[in-house]
Amino acid sequence: MKSCKSCGLLNVRERDGIAISKWCSSCRQLKMTEKKEKHKLTKTFQKSLHKTLHKKAWKLFSEWIRRKDATSGGLAICYSCDSYLPWQDAHAGHFFHNKLDFDTRNVHVQDPKCNTYMHGNLAAYGVKLAQELGVDGMQQLRTDSNTIKYTIEDLERIIEEYTLRLKTLE
Repeated sequence: MKSCKSCGLLNVRERDGIAISKWCSSCRQLKMTEKKEKHKLTKTFQKSLHKTLHKKAWKLFSEWIRRKDATSGGLAICYSCDSYLPWQDAHAGHFFHNKLDFDTRNVHVQDPKCNTYMHGNLAAYGVKLAQELGVDGMQQLRTDSNTIKYTIEDLERIIEEYTLRLKTLE
């Protein structure tokens, strides 16, 4: 029986008297754990985790936006064109796209026509948003859209927060 390269114990796996590993089972398990931890530090893993968390956070935030603005009958009003539709069919539309995804000043209920086919209907959306926020509010929103980046910790916090908020709406 061969001894482990790492700890020196005589319990290396063998097959027909030939060692098939350099390490014992406990050292091999420790090395695999170290390898997994090292993998979690890679940029590829971080990007993948960020993307997954962003999708989950968006799903929860989008549902919360649509449900909180819905009437007791389940109808939501489009922020751009004031049309009524069931909250399940509504979208959560942005003024600044791919930025401030989880900022309630930037995201409102929109119907599919305005959000998809009219590319957000930004003219009507912008006018209404400017009336609501004012000039200073719009400038702050623009500044925030250029500075805010969501980290993995931010996304995890957002997931927790909107999971709780959705439970209170039920």
